[in-house]
Amino acid sequence: MEEDQLITEVIILSVQKNKRRSGRRLTRRLSGKILVDGDFIPPRDLEAAMKSQKETNEKLGEILVRMGTLNPMELKAVRSVQRDLSSLESSLKAAAGIRERLGQLLLKAVRITSDQLDIALREQRDSGEPLGEVLVRLGLLSKNELRAVLTFQRHQGGEGPVLERFRLGEILVATEQISRRQLKDIIARQKISQKKIGELLVEAGYAQPRKIDCGLKLQKKLVTAALFAALSMANILGVGGAHAGSSSTSAKINVSARVLERTSMRILNQAQEMGTGSTSHSSGEASQST
Repeated sequence: MEEDQLITEVIILSVQKNKRRSGRRLTRRLSGKILVDGDFIPPRDLEAAMKSQKETNEKLGEILVRMGTLNPMELKAVRSVQRDLSSLESSLKAAAGIRERLGQLLLKAVRITSDQLDIALREQRDSGEPLGEVLVRLGLLSKNELRAVLTFQRHQGGEGPVLERFRLGEILVATEQISRRQLKDIIARQKISQKKIGELLVEAGYAQPRKIDCGLKLQKKLVTAALFAALSMANILGVGGAHAGSSSTSAKINVSARVLERTSMRILNQAQEMGTGSTSHSSGEASQST
């Protein structure tokens, strides 16, 4: 074993899947994972912050803000949606914004490369198969991942409900750019005018265009983090795990992870939320307080 690294095997036993639970709260999505997946911070900054956290016992988010790699507005935005990225079902419903093509979603989630997408598109032209089926046939995507990303895409296209916290107005409220009262006023105006909410906020003098642009960028990052979460959980639960039948099944999942030796890894019964201290509660994930 290398001196600066540790191989940790996490075994999660008896993953219960049933209709009542709908796959909710099986794990609490680690804050650092959300920040990296959403491209808020690079992995090296997360690594540095986690080293500092072990020494100072500060919350991870506060360390990243102090380091200057994360701004307070971004931290508030991530904290506001962290609970929603804890399950497959809610992650799929986080698909706010404009509908994107399948290939673009998979590139954004780093599930395929540009070269692999080009190969699949050529195969599609020759065979006439749907792109997703080509990707599965080529071994570039699992069937569970395909089902998850197509479900995500349908929600993006308005064919399914989208969680309110991922909508622009709610993000602006969560980051304290506008008030709840102002958002309610704008929503009432939108029902009459049918204009976009950002446009109405500027017209009403509630927000400057730069704040709207910042909110839209935050929305894209949060939605990208949700896509990562959905795809990562899809292979464990399958998309059916979000709508499973009443019968219960148990699964044994072996996950191998390579982590720095100095990184604190604890198996807990309930994961911590972003913004909590480093005191352990129970969960199936490693502790990572923010």
